Amino acid sequence: MAADVGTVMDDLGTALAGITGLRVYDFPPKSAQPPFAFVDMPDRIDFDAGFGRGQDRLSIRVIVAVADVVDREVRDQVAAYAAGSGAVSVKAALDNAAGLSTRVQSVEFGPVNLAGTAYFGAIFTLDISF
Repeated sequence: MAADVGTVMDDLGTALAGITGLRVYDFPPKSAQPPFAFVDMPDRIDFDAGFGRGQDRLSIRVIVAVADVVDREVRDQVAAYAAGSGAVSVKAALDNAAGLSTRVQSVEFGPVNLAGTAYFGAIFTLDISF
């Protein structure tokens, strides 16, 4: 199956939309009000992992930003998004999202820059096969 990046990004955005209170974009927005999440463009696409165009694979990031200051409440909110399970867990929302073979590989914490503002957040790296 050929990689359709737009559809994959849309599907990830739809899966994230199930997290209550999170503003979700299935593309990198010009600006947003926290808390927000967006699906970034893929780092890369590897074609033809299976025989006869049997499988493609891509690595993509999902960025979650909570606030422009860090305090205990912000730390706890980011920690909840980064948890392996739970109502606001990004991993729980995205693992095998929309019928894709999706695996959240890792999460990094730190500043997320958008529209000239640095927010505290988390950057999730996903591995997707389809």
